[in-house]
Amino acid sequence: AVWPGTTAPAPSSSPGAEPPLVAWKRFAVNVAWLPLFHKTVELESVELDQPRVALDRLASGEINLMALVPRGEARAAAKTGEGQTTPAAGAEAAGATAKAGWGVGVDHLALREGHVRFRDFAVRGVEPVDIALPTIEVRDVALRPGMYGGPARAHLDVRVDEGRLRMNTHLRLLDHGLGVATSLRARRLPLRRTRLYVPKVGWRELAGEVGASVVHRFATRGRHEVRGTVTLDDVAVRVPGVEEPALKWKHVAVSVDPLDLGAQRAAVASVELAGASVFVRPRGGAPLPVAAGGSNGGTPPAGTAEPASSPAADAKPWRWSVASLRVTDTRARVLAGDAPTDVGVELEAHQLSGDADEPAPVRLAIRLGDGSLAVEGGLRVGRPGFAGSLTLDQLPLPQLAALPGALPPNIVQKGVVSAELALAAGSSAPTPGDLRVQGKITVTDPWVAAADPTEFAAGWSVLDVGIDELDVPGVLDGDTTTAPRIGVRLAAVSLVEPYVQLTRTPDGLILPPLSTAPESEAKSAADAPEPAPPGAAVAQPVGPSVDVAVESLRLTRGRIFVTDRTVKPFFSGGLSPLDIDVKQLRWPALAMERVRLEASSATRGKLLVTGGFSPAGGQIEVNGKDIALQPFNPYATAYSPYSITSGGLAVTTKARFRKGRYDSTTALKLLKFDLGGKEGDTLFAQQFGIPLSVALALLKDLQGNIGLDIPLAADEQGTKIALMSIVGQALRKALIGALASPLKLVGAAFGGGGGESLAPAPIPFRKGRAELAP
Repeated sequence: AVWPGTTAPAPSSSPGAEPPLVAWKRFAVNVAWLPLFHKTVELESVELDQPRVALDRLASGEINLMALVPRGEARAAAKTGEGQTTPAAGAEAAGATAKAGWGVGVDHLALREGHVRFRDFAVRGVEPVDIALPTIEVRDVALRPGMYGGPARAHLDVRVDEGRLRMNTHLRLLDHGLGVATSLRARRLPLRRTRLYVPKVGWRELAGEVGASVVHRFATRGRHEVRGTVTLDDVAVRVPGVEEPALKWKHVAVSVDPLDLGAQRAAVASVELAGASVFVRPRGGAPLPVAAGGSNGGTPPAGTAEPASSPAADAKPWRWSVASLRVTDTRARVLAGDAPTDVGVELEAHQLSGDADEPAPVRLAIRLGDGSLAVEGGLRVGRPGFAGSLTLDQLPLPQLAALPGALPPNIVQKGVVSAELALAAGSSAPTPGDLRVQGKITVTDPWVAAADPTEFAAGWSVLDVGIDELDVPGVLDGDTTTAPRIGVRLAAVSLVEPYVQLTRTPDGLILPPLSTAPESEAKSAADAPEPAPPGAAVAQPVGPSVDVAVESLRLTRGRIFVTDRTVKPFFSGGLSPLDIDVKQLRWPALAMERVRLEASSATRGKLLVTGGFSPAGGQIEVNGKDIALQPFNPYATAYSPYSITSGGLAVTTKARFRKGRYDSTTALKLLKFDLGGKEGDTLFAQQFGIPLSVALALLKDLQGNIGLDIPLAADEQGTKIALMSIVGQALRKALIGALASPLKLVGAAFGGGGGESLAPAPIPFRKGRAELAP
């Protein structure tokens, strides 16, 4: 045995806390003498029983066994390298010739019950590794070709914990080099001690087992290839801040047939991944916690910094292919809420290749809650492209909206989305480089609400969108200097029973929070100044333009409700039902071949809008009937000294559009309209000389209605309203009203007729009592 600090054997009973560097129980060499006469050193047997090696990597990075090498030899070698005289070339050649005349062979070499203990003091926290070597056998090792008439054979058997590695090698000396064939089998080799040797990750625990069945063949100036299968089973990686394993899988197997190192070609027969799980963090940290940079707790030795990498000049590219790829029973665990959201993933692909032009069949299935997403088609890798189908089946909107982690919980409360789409992208598109989508999308029963749904809520029953063609030019060609024109052609869009509840306050509309970031952070980000432009002009990517064409748009049984808290009392109103039918809609050059809108107010008023228009021209007709005005009284009292005591509105507007010109005529009729308010009546009398009640009474016809026609025209020079026509109508109606009914004029002045609202206000009493109400 040899102890640290010595270069000579010491008795095995020598005391000391440290085990010997090298020790063995028995070493025997049996030399065959007769072959010496033929300049051959033949070792019939070399036996080493129970060898023990204590192998350490010191904190400096050096290996402790180097202490066994005499320092004088190392210094002499260094001096020789510094320019000392070396033997003459002739003598060196003669020595080489003399040595070349001798052959060396080992008939049988055996190592039994060996043991290696390895400790790494250069990396903090590494566990010692105990390696058992039950058997190492080597037969017929020759240093001269043809000495044994067959290849040398070596057998290695290694045990680490519960794992085992066995290797058999056949080596043959050739005239021009070596021929080696190695078979390696590994089972349950542990991974846990390798954690600290994985650079730039912050793993706190690594578990798993490695298995392999590999054959390696090498011949000088010939083939150099590997065939076989490598497996990783029951792998689990834990990181700080995540209780469960950030990455784990049950089984991974990679089979190559072959991996040709000489031709730089990797033919992968199969890749299998089963039972995998990976945590994903969409916001607030590294997207993949398992790949987050950090320290494993190890400290690399001095002088072991990674060298600067430089790309190889004209490096030969590798060629690769994968005959079969299967991912089963796998899930991504998205950390976007209080609890992880599981997204199931399954993938199957065949005949993938980096340089083949034929599409490889691919099938991807993703499961979220009770819904699923499926992609199936042909994938090109060399010239990126895909052609196939995308199917969404009842994907739940709440979980889908929560995945990015941007929306607070419970904003999207329900709903599902389904789709049947045909996709063509990249080299597989009709125009290479484009993205083309066709099919149908359906969104059913979505519901978005604020904390109080009576302040904001929105949703619908069914939305169907038929896509004739969605075309995004150049999406895969990387050209950002040309503005792509996105074409959207929709067949039919149907929206059934949409619902919207809006509330306006002095601070604006009440909307649900659309970000999980604190309001102060969002405001500071929005108010942040833009960075100063550099001195040199930099070409910025050009934004896309969109051209939309919709064959038909139909909205049925809609409901819109509005509450306005900026006035008092609060205004509440809405339209229900609301129906819209549009044909041949175009945007951004807005055009509608035909439009029809029908709506009813809460007070049973009716609104009908019909017509059609294009950039060249068109016409629109608006008809309103029995629209109650009293619900709008909060606005009258807030912005004027008057109040609406009664009345309704009937309106008919006919508008015509021509290029650069707009003409309209509005027939306005106030039905049984009356205003109240003594302050307003006095102000009107001061300005016009008669009370407001008298003016209204003069304008009313025999049915108590007021009608006016309002013409309007607009062109490039501005908007023109025929005020004289309106004033003339008012004067004519007032004159006719006064001549037709003098009694009505008198009655209005004294509180009768149409001026009831200006009569003295009633005196209220308490119910059932002869006492004035407060």
